[in-house]
Amino acid sequence: MNRRGKIVLAAAAITVASLVTLGSMTASAHGWMGNSNEFATSLAQKLGVGEDKVSEALGSLQEERQAEMKARWEEQLTSLVNEGEITNEQKQLIVNKRQEMQDKMQAEREALQKWADQNGIDLKYLAGPGYGRGHMMR
Repeated sequence: MNRRGKIVLAAAAITVASLVTLGSMTASAHGWMGNSNEFATSLAQKLGVGEDKVSEALGSLQEERQAEMKARWEEQLTSLVNEGEITNEQKQLIVNKRQEMQDKMQAEREALQKWADQNGIDLKYLAGPGYGRGHMMR
């Protein structure tokens, strides 16, 4: 990769990191996070880089953020154990139940996406008015 490419990728990484740092609430309020493909496309166009690079960077940042949030949550549970609010066994039950719930939600998302694909339906229409962009019209 040439020097210009490295600079563009670094700028993209900084921009994406800034967006994540500012919080997904701002992005969500503008409807971006409801359609991450649209966001990645727009950002790639603005930066003049490939959409695949932006999507990969966004995915990586999301994974890092989720790992950080999970670590903070587990630290809070550990504090509750140390304070005598819950037992170690209860902590483990909570961790296990949360993972079970996340697995179920992921399976439901995948089933919904499969249903939408099979029926040629964009999921944005399922959300309805007042969600994300607030309108089904573009």
